[in-house]
Amino acid sequence: MNRPTNTALKLLLDEQIWFGLASKLRSDGFDAVHVNEVGLSGSSDETVLNFATKEGRAILTFNIRDFVLLYSDWLDKKAHFGIIVSDQVPRGELYRRIKNLLNLRSTNELNNNLIYLQDYK
Repeated sequence: MNRPTNTALKLLLDEQIWFGLASKLRSDGFDAVHVNEVGLSGSSDETVLNFATKEGRAILTFNIRDFVLLYSDWLDKKAHFGIIVSDQVPRGELYRRIKNLLNLRSTNELNNNLIYLQDYK
């Protein structure tokens, strides 16, 4: 089981997330990649979460229903670096919320947790 260190969060952005958000976050100094950049377009949610875990990344997704179920399935069985779920909001609001989270939380704080991005308005 991977044990994250108390370092800055690394993100994997799920397919429905605005593709440009990854490069915008990188230009701000954050480590973010989109599933399309790593060849995971069209992959199952579990495949995406497995990839994120292997890469030490939390995942950001609009797919609340499926990832909440996946979180429950993994609970006490598999470690991960965090699942961040968001309602579908405009790009600017999504950017503002994820930056708030990235500036407030470390990898340790998201490890094996389900985070609702609306808590970072």
